[in-house]
Amino acid sequence: MKPAAPPSHRARSIALVLTCLLSAGCTSERESIIASAQAEKPRVERAQRGPIEVTLTIEPAQVTLTRGLQLTIEASADGPTPPTLPPIQDRLSGFELVGQYDGEIVHSAGRSSLTRFFQLSPTLDREHRIAPMAIVLNGDWIATPPIVIPRVAMRDVPADITEGLKPRWIPPAFRTVAIGVIVVIALLVLAFLGWKLSKRVRRKIELARMSPRERALEELETLLALRLPEQQMVKEFYFELTMIVRRYIERAHHVRAPEQTTEEFLAAVRMDSRFGPAVIEKLTQFMDSADLVKYAAYQPDSAAVDGATRTSRDYIDTDADSATAAPSPTTQKPLATTHV
Repeated sequence: MKPAAPPSHRARSIALVLTCLLSAGCTSERESIIASAQAEKPRVERAQRGPIEVTLTIEPAQVTLTRGLQLTIEASADGPTPPTLPPIQDRLSGFELVGQYDGEIVHSAGRSSLTRFFQLSPTLDREHRIAPMAIVLNGDWIATPPIVIPRVAMRDVPADITEGLKPRWIPPAFRTVAIGVIVVIALLVLAFLGWKLSKRVRRKIELARMSPRERALEELETLLALRLPEQQMVKEFYFELTMIVRRYIERAHHVRAPEQTTEEFLAAVRMDSRFGPAVIEKLTQFMDSADLVKYAAYQPDSAAVDGATRTSRDYIDTDADSATAAPSPTTQKPLATTHV
């Protein structure tokens, strides 16, 4: 049997293993710290041509989407005037210009220098680049080198993270919904009222374009469609029938028939030369029979109702063919009376 290793030798072996493990861990941590320090270290680019010298400083040297980046351009030249720095808005790719400001002009050892500071915000473009710029001084110029700035790789983040994000619907507040419903109802009510108003206006225009005969016959057809006698409303039927005739006479002959009593209306008709004896007799019989129904509670049969309807229709038709619409000089001003 092989003898066991002495305790001192076993302890040295364990210590050696622990030392290797600690050394490996320290090395990995040290490399991470070095890489981080290199990323934080500013990047400096220089260019010189003749008397003009330009220095571009980018801090940090790598793009991180969670923080901004500062670009410093220092241009110097011999003489009392520093070079002119151009705008950089159209020179940037993958950056947005957040702000800029100029430092004071410095004169030293016969040279003048101007420093301009730019604050840049990275975007999600594939490349972050600063294109060349022309620095000019008294006809001389120098172009800065193109600069491509690498982006720090993001660990444990899939490349298609933006494609995995989906919009989430958030229900609106009750107050917002209530206000929306009220607004919709108000708009519907306004639309309905506008439609009714426009319909009424169109109807008035249509009636104004009708002749007295056309309008009276249309009113008569509307009255007959109500079928008032069949509903035991004979008095209402006769009242509206006489008003149709009166309104026709007012429109056709300019006699204010609807505002006169039967006696005043017949007296005005007899004094008007446009109404012949036969017409006056027919209107007298028509008005008297209607007054019996309206004021004496007379109940005519269906034949009498049909006869009154025919009389009004025949009068409107025959009068429209023979009478003129011009007012008669013999027509007297009607007396102020109540409606029939």
